[in-house]
Amino acid sequence: MAASAKVFGHALKAMWANDTIKIALFTSSFVPDQDVDESYSALSNEVANGDGYTTGGATLGTKTSSYVTETNVLSLKAADPSWSDASITAHYAVIYDDTQAGKPVLGYINFGADITSTNDTFRIRFSTQTSGVVLSMTAS
Repeated sequence: MAASAKVFGHALKAMWANDTIKIALFTSSFVPDQDVDESYSALSNEVANGDGYTTGGATLGTKTSSYVTETNVLSLKAADPSWSDASITAHYAVIYDDTQAGKPVLGYINFGADITSTNDTFRIRFSTQTSGVVLSMTAS
């Protein structure tokens, strides 16, 4: 019989609840690589500091999680992050754990195009796009 490895369904729940999870914005020059990218510190092409954006991004608030045993799906949720009075152009957002050593990346969002705000609020709306879900994973 062949050996196999599986993820426990509640993996990441404690980290999501207890650690500082941040979301940082990146330009279209950023090239995410799910097979290589491990830490926020090693990423390049983040939106420049200033004009309403601070390097490192925003802290995600109101974090919750849910696990559906029938489908083995863990959903990680948070309030919509925003940057007020900002002049930002971003193509990606990277979610990472700011508490852990090395600041491991958890996932990213590809907006599909450059999104721009000019002296306005730049907001990522998890609530309307994905029922509040930031990341979802299947434990199989």
